[in-house]
Amino acid sequence: MKKILTAFLVLVMVLGLAACSSKEENIPGTLSEIMAKITDVPSLEIAVMETELNAENWEHNTKIAMPEGAEGLVSDAMISAQAHSVVLIRLPEGADGDAIAQEILEKNTDPSQPSKWICVNPEKVEVVRRGDLILFVQSFETTTDEIVEKFNEL
Repeated sequence: MKKILTAFLVLVMVLGLAACSSKEENIPGTLSEIMAKITDVPSLEIAVMETELNAENWEHNTKIAMPEGAEGLVSDAMISAQAHSVVLIRLPEGADGDAIAQEILEKNTDPSQPSKWICVNPEKVEVVRRGDLILFVQSFETTTDEIVEKFNEL
């Protein structure tokens, strides 16, 4: 009986570790391919455009300095009167993804910081990290939830 119980506990631990470690795995594909998968949601009924992030537009889209070696892609509403923005960031090996994600969240939810938009504000802001990727969504509540859910399912 002890052997069966021990084997069962080992199996549960292995499955638990596998479930936890899957969030640390890097998601394969280009940022554009990943963006296409996660932004294909029913509630997104506005026209969007993708722009590669670079040194000139990084801070406008994230409110943080561009980490060395990082790459990014933003999908914004084509009409600026709609508060919708999805940013995907791929960090270089060794970057502190948790600290960077936390800084993005803090800077974009701090009421003393100016909004990305002048006349509108997003209903919901989410920052999620998985492996070497950070997802930063500012949009309508339902749209934000759907995009984060798709990202977590990848």
